[in-house]
Amino acid sequence: MKSFKLIEKNAVEVPIWTRSTASVAESEQEPQRRVTDLDAEYDFDYDYNSDDPKDGDFQPPAKQPPTKTRGLDATPKLQRSVGNKSTPTVQKARVTKVDPHHALCLLTNVPEPETARQFCHVLARSMSQATLTALEWWWGMKYWTLYIDTRFNIFALMATWHNSMDGDDWALVPKHDLITKVSQWVAEASSRDPSDLGARKPISKMYGRQTIFEYYFLPLSESMKKVAIHRYPGLPEDFAPQAIVPHYHPFSTIGPLTSHVQPHFAIYSVGQKLAKKIGQFKGRGDERIQVEDFYTNLAAVASFGHEGDDSGLRLTQNRASIDELMLLHASWSKTQGVPQRGHPWAQNPKEGKAAEQAKEKRKADAKRALELVAADEEKSEEEAEAQTEGKGKAKAQ
Repeated sequence: MKSFKLIEKNAVEVPIWTRSTASVAESEQEPQRRVTDLDAEYDFDYDYNSDDPKDGDFQPPAKQPPTKTRGLDATPKLQRSVGNKSTPTVQKARVTKVDPHHALCLLTNVPEPETARQFCHVLARSMSQATLTALEWWWGMKYWTLYIDTRFNIFALMATWHNSMDGDDWALVPKHDLITKVSQWVAEASSRDPSDLGARKPISKMYGRQTIFEYYFLPLSESMKKVAIHRYPGLPEDFAPQAIVPHYHPFSTIGPLTSHVQPHFAIYSVGQKLAKKIGQFKGRGDERIQVEDFYTNLAAVASFGHEGDDSGLRLTQNRASIDELMLLHASWSKTQGVPQRGHPWAQNPKEGKAAEQAKEKRKADAKRALELVAADEEKSEEEAEAQTEGKGKAKAQ
């Protein structure tokens, strides 16, 4: 494992971000600063098999990088989330770099007007500290390493579509096979002994080198029946307004949308939106029947990329994918059993100094051992040379 090196070339000043907009009382329960252990094993966001920090964002351990100016390809000083401030310029550049559409609106694919384009988060910035901690735990991540501003939680939309997504009018859903893949990862992770920290792996490792994923547009409100998505089907450099194609509810003609956004972010987000919709039926007549009707109607308009022309079979498959999404959201929303003041592998601040001293002692002992071995080898060589020289003299006499 290579040591982390700061990249000074083309350095830019990066703002110190805050973790979230949670209450002061809640945020005080969490550590606010970390100091990076340069020898720690980092979980890279972009190339999980690379040891080179230049490959992209990484998820550092439960400590923070030192405050310095960084190059565009280095990760700035981070805390968990950033409240309601605008997306920093450096993160917009990172999104543009990994986005297969180079930060064009995912829905319209229209390059202009650029001023109407916004960078939106799949997981909201206003998430509570407890929710972020729970997601870290269920996603196999180290404590204090879930960053809302990671490029894999951000994509570009025109302002109107950004606002309607935040208003729960629609959601991005991963293709059905991705949802199943995540479910299988969760099942495997759940079967492990939670005390075996060495067996825990971050959910992002599941994707291997896959960086582009298929998504579908899922309408969630009645208002979506009154609008159209005007999408340009060609390349941006060949843009011609007259070639724009309108797509109408339920928007099945828009086909799969490709994005760098990682599916677990989208799954939790759509689960949140659906949970809100279902919550509206509470205390309103026969709640069970209303919820069942909601799911049936949703399955009728949903697209998850299931193949085949049998509408009845596709309805059943869509319902199964929705159920799978909601089960994942429910399992990740549980706070019971989740350490709220630091995951077991995160150093306790009081133990940090002792651990650091023990680490330095191990390094010193190892260095001393190498020096002793080298000294012994040198001594043996000198003795061998002296012995050879003595035999030569005796023979000469």
